[in-house]
Amino acid sequence: MCILVHKLSEIREAIGANIVDSKSFQEDFKMNAAAWFYNVHTGRRSLALQVKEHATIVDIRKLADKSVAQLTSFKISSVEFVFSNAILD
Repeated sequence: MCILVHKLSEIREAIGANIVDSKSFQEDFKMNAAAWFYNVHTGRRSLALQVKEHATIVDIRKLADKSVAQLTSFKISSVEFVFSNAILD
């Protein structure tokens, strides 16, 4: 699963995960605008990615490149994308 959010707090909203309370997760997410975690609902590894508030097409392409690189590094071939409500608006 790949979760796209604007802010760290939106991860809890998107999937109900309390991973955002972990200091190491917060630091990884802040530094890389991406972080891996184990999803309590699926029992599988998930990737959280940060999307800029007013993302341009170039920003989206860079994010796509980052997500593909992250997902292929773990040899993940099937992915479900979850978008926070803030991104969909």
